[in-house]
Amino acid sequence: MPPEIPILNPEGARELVLIVDDEPEIAEFASTILAEEGYKVIIARDGFEALKIFQQIHREIGLIILDFFLPVMDGDAVFEELKAINPGVDVVLSSGFAEQNKIGAMLAQGLRGFIPKPYTREKLLEQVRSTLDAPRRPDPLMLPIDVGNSEPRALSDGGERPQTDGAAHDASAGPWHQFSCSSRGTAWLASTLF
Repeated sequence: MPPEIPILNPEGARELVLIVDDEPEIAEFASTILAEEGYKVIIARDGFEALKIFQQIHREIGLIILDFFLPVMDGDAVFEELKAINPGVDVVLSSGFAEQNKIGAMLAQGLRGFIPKPYTREKLLEQVRSTLDAPRRPDPLMLPIDVGNSEPRALSDGGERPQTDGAAHDASAGPWHQFSCSSRGTAWLASTLF
């Protein structure tokens, strides 16, 4: 690990989490909670700092918690750059307000979850752990045929409500990784969660 990158709880037994937030009180709140739970934590105050860190140590970062509204470069632009460096990057968006169409586009590109601000200790820890433990999403244009068959098929273009893995969706219960849907489906999904 480069010495110029300060890590909170560097000896932690859990994954390394990069928090990207320009609000010091929120970044400190989240980093303290995660460090107390055994995570190693790095804080970036803007998108450029986050990208610089990610370029250097992206293989070591388990999850990024990304604020949507950042100075100079908003979260959606940072997300695109992160995906360019590592298409498999795990990112959870965090915001008090974000445009649904931009979130829908981010979902279609592989956004792993959303945690609305202000969040509680419990909600933060639940979102982080469930995202890290979740299997990787399949291609967003593919859906499983049914729960018992993992063979993918293309989503119909009928604009229908997206299919899920068979479980009822409770927006307060967890991450979006249960779903995989087309851009129409992401718009539907985002509208059900906000």
